[in-house]
Amino acid sequence: MQGVRTVFNVAIGAESADIRNTARSALLQMVNTVLKRVGQQIMVGAAPCAAGVCLVLGAALLGAADGSTRC
Repeated sequence: MQGVRTVFNVAIGAESADIRNTARSALLQMVNTVLKRVGQQIMVGAAPCAAGVCLVLGAALLGAADGSTRC
């Protein structure tokens, strides 16, 4: 989580446009990877809470209409 925060701060605070764009791209890749992994866990139904992070957020972001948490 600290890495995401650091990259976010670079994305919004860097003076160089190239650095901002690179940081934004890195953030998009991070979020994309997390959502793919959450989606895979939801699809297989084996979604234990890892490191205390519940899949409620992932289910909400992916549009789970049943509101299930699988935690």
